[in-house]
Parts: sequence; structure tokens; C-alpha cells
Amino acid sequence: MDDRILVALLTDVFLTDLDYLRLRKHLLKAKNSGAILAVLPELPLNSWSPATRDSIEEDAESSGGPRHQVLSRMASEVGIALLGGAIVADSRTERRYNTALFYDRNGQLISQYRKIHLPEEEGYWETSHYVPGTDPPKVFSIPEVSIGVQICSDINRPQGAQILRAQGAELLLVPRATPSET
Repeated sequence: MDDRILVALLTDVFLTDLDYLRLRKHLLKAKNSGAILAVLPELPLNSWSPATRDSIEEDAESSGGPRHQVLSRMASEVGIALLGGAIVADSRTERRYNTALFYDRNGQLISQYRKIHLPEEEGYWETSHYVPGTDPPKVFSIPEVSIGVQICSDINRPQGAQILRAQGAELLLVPRATPSET
């Protein structure tokens, strides 16, 4: 039995309709190369608004909003599982969260995770834009593997990864928006 799976890591961001065509092209290339899953950077369909302290209303969307729809459509059209994300505004509280969104190859949202550890420093004024999540990470599965997700600075604290491993995660995915040299 072969226990290997191919995961495509995309480092680009996709901000416009033309960029969505480029995203689809990258996903097709990944799928045709044998990848079952593609991982996008943290907040891949947003400009990096935390570069400043100024919160922009249009950066957030409700669950099922336009960025959700793009990610779902791309996953289903290409037939590849996809980890993306968005700034999601809670419809009850209006609080905003940096949220990882995992879609299966049919475009169904099967897991979401809210970033817990938010930096507040030069270039990463995240607490000015959203609040930390409070739910611990949870493992979910696709047919090939059990997966755990964290976001960027969450990985700097070992507890989340330990929780996910204890729950049976075989693969830990951690999208980031930081430069490659960090």
C-alpha cells in the first residue's frame, strides 16, 4: 500500500476575476500532476489589509459570501480538495475572524477554523481587523487522509498541533501570509 499523497502548495494570492482564472489554471495543473489537495496562502482572496491598522469593511464577508463561493466553485470545477480562507463576519455578533475554509473535491465546505493567535506588530496589525477564534482546532477527514488546520502564528504554540495529533491528524496544514524568509 502506498501511503503517499500529493499536496499542491500555491503561494500566489488571487484578488480579481482575472486572478480567479489564474487560480483555476494553477489548480488544474496541480490536479493533472496528481495532487488531491491544494493549499492556498492565508487569506488568499484578500489584499493584506493587516498591513495597516485601518480596517476595511469590504475585507469581511458573511458565511457563504463571494470568496466562499469562488473557493467552492474552484474546488468543484477542478475536482480537487482546497484549503483557502477569508475574513468571515459572524452574522450574530458581527465579529470578524480570520477563517481557514476547507472544501472537498465536490466544492462542499467540510471544515472551517478561526485563527486563535493574532499578532499586533508592524505589518501584521491583525487585532485591528478581526478577533481571535476561541474554538480549539478539530480534525476532519477526506477519503485519503485525516487533516488538522491551523493558521500562520498558531503554529508558534505547540498546543494546537498536539491537540490535532491526539485527535488523529495525519496531515497538518498551516497557511501563512508571511514572506518566505520568515
